[in-house]
Amino acid sequence: MKTLFTRCYEQRLAALCLFAGLSWSAQAAPTGPAGSVLTLTGQVIDASTHEPVPYASLSVAGTPAGTVADALGRFQLKVPAQYSHDSLRVVLAGYRTYTASVQDFQQQACPTEAPCVVALVPQPVQPADVAQPAGRVVRRTLGNADYLQTVPQLFPGNAPGIQVGQPIRVKRRAQLEEVSFLVARCTYEYAFFRLNVYPLAADGRPNEQRHLLPAPVYVRVDRSEQAQRVRLDLRQYGLTLEPGQEVAVCLELVSKPGSGELELTNTAANGFLLEKYSASGPWTKVDNYGAGIAATVTELR
Repeated sequence: MKTLFTRCYEQRLAALCLFAGLSWSAQAAPTGPAGSVLTLTGQVIDASTHEPVPYASLSVAGTPAGTVADALGRFQLKVPAQYSHDSLRVVLAGYRTYTASVQDFQQQACPTEAPCVVALVPQPVQPADVAQPAGRVVRRTLGNADYLQTVPQLFPGNAPGIQVGQPIRVKRRAQLEEVSFLVARCTYEYAFFRLNVYPLAADGRPNEQRHLLPAPVYVRVDRSEQAQRVRLDLRQYGLTLEPGQEVAVCLELVSKPGSGELELTNTAANGFLLEKYSASGPWTKVDNYGAGIAATVTELR
């Protein structure tokens, strides 16, 4: 069965995400005989500084309801009424995950005639030890760094929260130094992404309950960067992978760039790539393909 990623590539279409203006209130709006929709609008802030926290992910577990806050922490989340007792999660690397039922969230975080406020508590992070390891050092590139024998693939839409990921596995203890990806074509003026590194669960899909990076890492891709490899230096984070550990290196779209297309390289491979079509949706494995995402690691011997 074809996936959305494959269909997008074949049809050469990109989704257009239309975002309505924030109404700065929490309200239930009728949607017809099937029931009602609770519209939660508000802002994510830092519990310590009270400053806006950009691009936090909001989702209702096990449902289609989800979104990503904007650069000022503002969000609008539509939740069908039948999910009012399900868990709402607000997640961002570097902060403790906020969890509450939708109903409790509305009562506690959404005062009458005022915006909802989510105060994320900073998660203390042990300072990274990035000292040069003793002994022999071997650098390897994992994933897909080959410039040849690649074909362009459309990023599967332009709604915030969509992700594409490449699994990698290390044989020896290693530090993750760099992640790169090759932009085949970009017709947006710009696109704004977050890099996520997740451990793989037993079913081979990312475990989003655990962000391995201690802080958010963002990258802006401009139209002028098409046909170039974009590189992200991660040495400052001192992220160490243990022998045999499998992780997913993922790119998540967090901005709303309007209409346009973004194409990453894609290769035929023996493994698989990973796709997520919405902020709250499940991960899909696409066999025999590899995303044009590569990771450089330093093996510690």
